[in-house]
Amino acid sequence: MACKTETREIRGKPVFVRQWPANKAMAMQIDVLTIMGDDALAFVLGDWNFGNLVYILQRVEKPVFIALVKECITAARVDGAEINEANFDVEFSGDLMRIYSIFSFVLEVNFKDFFVEGLAAMEELKKSQ
Repeated sequence: MACKTETREIRGKPVFVRQWPANKAMAMQIDVLTIMGDDALAFVLGDWNFGNLVYILQRVEKPVFIALVKECITAARVDGAEINEANFDVEFSGDLMRIYSIFSFVLEVNFKDFFVEGLAAMEELKKSQ
Protein backbone atom coordinates (compact mmCIF):
# COMPACT_ATOMS: atom_id res chain seq x y z
CA MET A 1 0.00 0.00 0.00
CA ALA A 2 1.38 3.42 -0.92
CA CYS A 3 1.92 6.14 1.62
CA LYS A 4 -0.92 8.65 1.59
CA THR A 5 -0.23 12.33 0.86
CA GLU A 6 -2.23 15.36 1.82
CA THR A 7 -2.00 19.11 1.27
CA ARG A 8 -3.68 21.76 3.40
CA GLU A 9 -3.37 25.51 3.64
CA ILE A 10 -2.16 26.46 7.11
CA ARG A 11 -2.02 30.11 8.05
CA GLY A 12 -1.81 31.21 4.44
CA LYS A 13 0.78 28.73 3.15
CA PRO A 14 0.30 25.36 1.45
CA VAL A 15 1.64 22.46 3.53
CA PHE A 16 2.30 19.05 1.97
CA VAL A 17 2.69 15.90 4.08
CA ARG A 18 3.45 12.33 2.99
CA GLN A 19 2.90 9.48 5.44
CA TRP A 20 6.00 7.91 6.87
CA PRO A 21 6.97 4.37 5.86
CA ALA A 22 5.72 1.72 8.31
CA ASN A 23 8.92 1.40 10.39
CA LYS A 24 9.24 5.16 10.86
CA ALA A 25 5.50 5.51 11.58
CA MET A 26 5.62 2.86 14.32
CA ALA A 27 8.67 4.47 15.94
CA MET A 28 7.11 7.94 15.78
CA GLN A 29 3.79 6.66 17.13
CA ILE A 30 5.58 5.29 20.18
CA ASP A 31 7.51 8.54 20.63
CA VAL A 32 4.38 10.68 20.34
CA LEU A 33 2.45 8.59 22.87
CA THR A 34 5.40 8.27 25.25
CA ILE A 35 6.10 12.00 25.22
CA MET A 36 2.55 13.36 25.08
CA GLY A 37 0.46 10.53 26.52
CA ASP A 38 -3.29 10.58 25.97
CA ASP A 39 -3.05 14.31 25.30
CA ALA A 40 -1.67 13.48 21.84
CA LEU A 41 -5.11 12.34 20.68
CA ALA A 42 -6.47 15.88 20.14
CA PHE A 43 -3.48 16.64 17.90
CA VAL A 44 -3.77 13.35 16.01
CA LEU A 45 -7.47 13.94 15.37
CA GLY A 46 -6.83 17.54 14.30
CA ASP A 47 -9.13 18.58 17.10
CA TRP A 48 -6.72 20.46 19.40
CA ASN A 49 -7.10 23.94 20.80
CA PHE A 50 -4.93 26.41 22.66
CA GLY A 51 -5.88 24.87 26.00
CA ASN A 52 -4.68 21.43 24.86
CA LEU A 53 -1.40 22.95 23.75
CA VAL A 54 -0.78 24.87 26.98
CA TYR A 55 -1.61 21.76 29.03
CA ILE A 56 0.99 19.75 27.10
CA LEU A 57 3.62 22.49 27.16
CA GLN A 58 3.40 22.63 30.95
CA ARG A 59 4.03 18.91 31.33
CA VAL A 60 6.56 17.77 28.74
CA GLU A 61 10.33 17.61 28.96
CA LYS A 62 11.42 20.62 26.91
CA PRO A 63 14.27 19.15 24.82
CA VAL A 64 12.38 15.91 24.16
CA PHE A 65 9.19 17.64 23.05
CA ILE A 66 10.99 20.22 20.91
CA ALA A 67 12.92 17.43 19.17
CA LEU A 68 9.66 15.53 18.54
CA VAL A 69 7.90 18.56 17.08
CA LYS A 70 10.85 19.38 14.84
CA GLU A 71 11.15 15.79 13.64
CA CYS A 72 7.47 15.79 12.74
CA ILE A 73 7.66 19.14 10.97
CA THR A 74 10.58 17.99 8.83
CA ALA A 75 8.09 15.53 7.31
CA ALA A 76 6.25 18.51 5.79
CA ARG A 77 6.98 20.80 2.90
CA VAL A 78 5.84 24.38 3.42
CA ASP A 79 5.15 26.44 0.32
CA GLY A 80 7.12 23.82 -1.64
CA ALA A 81 10.20 24.02 0.60
CA GLU A 82 11.54 21.25 2.81
CA ILE A 83 11.80 22.24 6.47
CA ASN A 84 15.13 21.53 8.15
CA GLU A 85 17.32 22.83 10.97
CA ALA A 86 18.86 25.47 8.69
CA ASN A 87 15.56 27.14 7.75
CA PHE A 88 13.40 26.33 10.79
CA ASP A 89 13.90 29.70 12.52
CA VAL A 90 13.56 31.64 9.28
CA GLU A 91 10.28 29.91 8.44
CA PHE A 92 8.65 29.99 11.87
CA SER A 93 10.04 32.89 13.93
CA GLY A 94 7.14 35.07 14.99
CA ASP A 95 4.52 32.39 14.22
CA LEU A 96 4.73 29.68 16.88
CA MET A 97 1.09 28.72 16.40
CA ARG A 98 1.89 27.67 12.82
CA ILE A 99 4.49 25.24 14.21
CA TYR A 100 1.86 23.45 16.26
CA SER A 101 -0.70 23.57 13.45
CA ILE A 102 1.74 21.82 11.10
CA PHE A 103 2.78 19.41 13.87
CA SER A 104 -0.87 18.42 14.32
CA PHE A 105 -1.36 18.08 10.55
CA VAL A 106 1.62 15.71 10.29
CA LEU A 107 0.25 13.61 13.17
CA GLU A 108 -3.21 13.62 11.59
CA VAL A 109 -1.94 12.45 8.19
CA ASN A 110 0.13 9.69 9.77
CA PHE A 111 -2.05 8.42 12.62
CA LYS A 112 -5.66 9.60 12.45
CA ASP A 113 -6.92 6.57 10.48
CA PHE A 114 -5.27 4.21 12.99
CA PHE A 115 -6.81 5.93 16.01
CA VAL A 116 -10.27 6.34 14.48
CA GLU A 117 -10.30 2.63 13.65
CA GLY A 118 -9.00 1.67 17.09
CA LEU A 119 -11.46 3.91 18.95
CA ALA A 120 -14.36 2.51 16.89
CA ALA A 121 -13.26 -1.04 17.72
CA MET A 122 -13.17 -0.15 21.43
CA GLU A 123 -16.71 1.28 21.19
CA GLU A 124 -17.95 -1.90 19.50
CA LEU A 125 -16.32 -3.98 22.22
CA LYS A 126 -18.05 -1.91 24.92
CA LYS A 127 -21.41 -2.35 23.18
CA SER A 128 -21.00 -6.12 23.01
CA GLN A 129 -20.22 -6.51 26.70
